[in-house]
Amino acid sequence: MFLFERTSKQYDIDRILLEWENLSERVKWYKKAGPQTALQYAEGNTCPYTDPCGSWTFRLMSGEGTMLTTPKNKVNSEHDINTIVPEYKGTVFEDIINDWDAYRMRVLCRKKQTTYTVHTDVTPFRYHLALVTNPDAYVVYPTHNELFQIPADGYVYRMNTTEPHTVMNCGPDRYHLVWGSISKEKEYEQTKLQFFGY
Repeated sequence: MFLFERTSKQYDIDRILLEWENLSERVKWYKKAGPQTALQYAEGNTCPYTDPCGSWTFRLMSGEGTMLTTPKNKVNSEHDINTIVPEYKGTVFEDIINDWDAYRMRVLCRKKQTTYTVHTDVTPFRYHLALVTNPDAYVVYPTHNELFQIPADGYVYRMNTTEPHTVMNCGPDRYHLVWGSISKEKEYEQTKLQFFGY
């Protein structure tokens, strides 16, 4: 069973970090908004920088299923979170969004010496690109007794998020760029159907 892999796609990590730093100077909430900040939002969000953040699975389970103020603009799927936050237009982040047909792109910070609860996600994959990390930060699949590191090497890593997983950071703060990919999910579904003879 697939849990975790490095893709063949690599970006210039120095350019990403430089643009990230320039944006954090211009957009003051960027590193101070808590453990997540959004690079994409859904039309009608009250705050495009923070509304797409948090647990989407929890929102669906609690019946919230929306991050918007009006029922007619209700967000029914993470795929609806696909409008780029204006500050990121013309940056390497927009290039990454376009390259991956990305949705709900965020920067996630895992603070030093913290972990998430073990959980699964609604969508099958998450793509990670480490911005700042340390050798003591891990993606953990406890039911499979597996753990993985995502180095800040510019490569994009793909995670299976339908299996129970968590992230633990036993070192200093870790920042990852994280997103889903509509086109990659479609490729996966087509491959799965072909495998089963459809």
